[in-house]
Amino acid sequence: MTEEIFKLSDGTRTRLRIEVPADRPAKAVVQYIHGFSEHATYAAVTALADFYTANGYVFVVHDQRGHGTMPGLTAKERWHKFGKVARYQDFVNDAASVRREIAVRFPDLPLILHGLSMGGNIALQMQLENRELPYEKVILESPWLGLSHPFPWAFEKLTFALRETLPQLTVGTNRGLTEIASHHFQTDPLFHGRISVGLYRMMEDQAQKILAQADKLTKPILLIVADGDTVVSSAQEEKLAALTGDNLTMVEFHEKHHVIHHKNPSSAQVYQAILDFLSAD
Repeated sequence: MTEEIFKLSDGTRTRLRIEVPADRPAKAVVQYIHGFSEHATYAAVTALADFYTANGYVFVVHDQRGHGTMPGLTAKERWHKFGKVARYQDFVNDAASVRREIAVRFPDLPLILHGLSMGGNIALQMQLENRELPYEKVILESPWLGLSHPFPWAFEKLTFALRETLPQLTVGTNRGLTEIASHHFQTDPLFHGRISVGLYRMMEDQAQKILAQADKLTKPILLIVADGDTVVSSAQEEKLAALTGDNLTMVEFHEKHHVIHHKNPSSAQVYQAILDFLSAD
């Protein structure tokens, strides 16, 4: 495992993880954008890194804001920053900073973008902004385009008010946690499960903006979903597929897990779907 401290465009420092195939030349680079509460060395992320490198792909992932090690902070300071982000655009700018760094380090390799859950939402926005360094293909796993079980109406109304007055107010959440995720809550000090009102509201609002522009997504997209996902809305994922053109391929699995690639009944099929997508012309 190779980790380093990486400085983002605004000077913020984060952790960057780069894994390179050990026994063969690399075919391409996969930039991964992790989900809510996860981080660059989370178990499900490591499983994905192992999969990609074993199949000849460089794997790159950074700790997103409000997540991971937060270099220079004590454990107590880090705890108070978990789940807090000032602006949605910071997520996008940070991913773009990593994208530019990849272009410097691996100038001759094509780039694939893989986003999970919250990271899938951000990966979609990366496509819509049509940045100067595009991706060849995009993989979306259980993207956050809405929750499977929305919060009560009164709470939703409250978040609209609090995002202006107390956007950094943070609450713990265990919505849709699988047994695996529950285990990491207890054993992984960086798996925090804390979300601020501001972060929740910005992700929900951005999801609607993305769906409204879905017809502008033009790169080949693999959309991996579980019809019984207990975290995000499969109906909203199906809406994305319907609004996007023939460039999007949706693969649906009949299970309830959210992180479908990791230690779940469909994991092997998920990995095969990814390989088939990446090898297709």
